[in-house]
Formats: sequence, C-alpha cells, structure tokens
Amino acid sequence: MLGKAKGGGNPLARFFSNMTKHLSPVDNSELEALELAQTFADETGIDVTEGRPCIARLFYEGVAGGGIGRKPSAFIVALELKVAGLPIVAISKHLEAFNGRCSPPMGQNILASVLRSVQKTYDKRYGCDKLQAFCIGERCPFKSNSGPNLSGQVPIVL
Repeated sequence: MLGKAKGGGNPLARFFSNMTKHLSPVDNSELEALELAQTFADETGIDVTEGRPCIARLFYEGVAGGGIGRKPSAFIVALELKVAGLPIVAISKHLEAFNGRCSPPMGQNILASVLRSVQKTYDKRYGCDKLQAFCIGERCPFKSNSGPNLSGQVPIVL
C-alpha cells in the first residue's frame, strides 16, 4: 500500500501529475487522422497496421485541382493498396471511391492509366517527404520507416 510521502498526498498521483506536465498532449487532428486510418483499413480490408494516416487523409479528402495533383494522388493511394496486398479489382473499386472525392473527378481513361502503372510498379510505398500535406507529424507510427509493419520489409520510395 502506498503511503503519504513527505509534503502530503499520494506519491504515485504526484508522479503521474508531474509526468503529464512534461508530455505534450495529443492534438485532436492527430487523433482524428489515426481514427481515419482505422476507418480506411476497415473499409479497404487492409490490415490496420498497413493503414498510414497520411494515405487515409488523402483518400478521404481527395484532391481539388492544385496540390500534388489528382493523378499522382490516385497513384499513391492505389500503390499503397497494392503494397498492402489488395488485388487489382479491389484497388480499382477504391480508386473509384477516391476519384469521387476529387474535384473535378478524373475520367475513366486516367483511372485506367493509374491502374496500369500500379500493376507495373514494384511494391514500394511513397516516403513521408512526398506526403507532407497529409502528415500528422512525429506521432505517426510510420515516421522514419519504423512503423508497425515497415521494419525494413517493404521499401519506401524516397
């Protein structure tokens, strides 16, 4: 049983109180991004440890004209799904869903081109530097190629 330390109060409670003063709180946008990664994994059927928050944000937010562009973004999403082990038929279905979130949506010929490119591409993920606009920061479990399932098993395109 823990007794009272000098100065009064429970020493364990004081310890945790002092610790939390030094820890930065998790930002709501970070939590939302991690929850989005879980939703992305559930919806696409990939393992949750494969669902990178930045890809989930890209998938659900889509692309409106500028930024890194709709076609490159579609390629990144499709490639991520391929690396996670989805068959091309499933990737095509999810690419259609992503396209519906883009403004304006891409034509079917562009989506077909993206799928052909993904089929020819090695199983590599895009590195964090290419996805900065969708990054959740240092709390990301995939930052610096040390994520749950990325311990050197799947190369990252830098």
